[in-house]
Amino acid sequence: KVTRIVATEEQIWVACGEKGFVPRDGGVYSKTESGWKRFLGGPKPTSTDVWDILPDDDRVWVATSAGVIRVDEHDPPVHITDRNGLARKDTRFVAKDSGGELWFGRGYAPHEWWLTRYIVDKNPPETLSLGPDRLEISSERVQIAWSGSDLWNDTPQGELTYSWRVDDGNWTSFLRNTSTQVSGLDFGAHRVDIRARDEDGNIDPSPATVIIVRVPGLW
Repeated sequence: KVTRIVATEEQIWVACGEKGFVPRDGGVYSKTESGWKRFLGGPKPTSTDVWDILPDDDRVWVATSAGVIRVDEHDPPVHITDRNGLARKDTRFVAKDSGGELWFGRGYAPHEWWLTRYIVDKNPPETLSLGPDRLEISSERVQIAWSGSDLWNDTPQGELTYSWRVDDGNWTSFLRNTSTQVSGLDFGAHRVDIRARDEDGNIDPSPATVIIVRVPGLW
């Protein structure tokens, strides 16, 4: 069943439950000039009923019977539940007031009514390299690992996502990976930057840095 339709200047957004839409999967769909598609951001946002949608710049807030889910086109969905301060998981609407504050809630029978103002965390997380800040290697590849932490643990460590780059190249998409193999390194010095992002989209402004120096092997 279709539970919500939202129109923006560029798209039409449709929320539906597990059944009743084509294709028969619960989730959020958008319609552009090229046709219908499930909104990107990983696997289908939820296997439970979707009740409301709030397009918000480059992300979409989705109210479901299992909490609120924030999805965007490039990164893993973020789940907001009673662990994050919701009065209950079953959320029927999402709204944004004139001051930019987000409100989640359910407004039906009195004994089921609740409203929560979602306070966005504005403190960025910290990124830590799990190893020496400088490595000397003779191979063209090396494994590096990292970790991160958020102030007051607002975003649990396991929910932080990370992006990295080599030698001022393009940043990768944010993923939950806590290690990667850097390969194809030429002789000389290289720099790997890693930055953490929390559930509210705050990015570490001072990425962790690992210097990798590839030297000729000893024969």
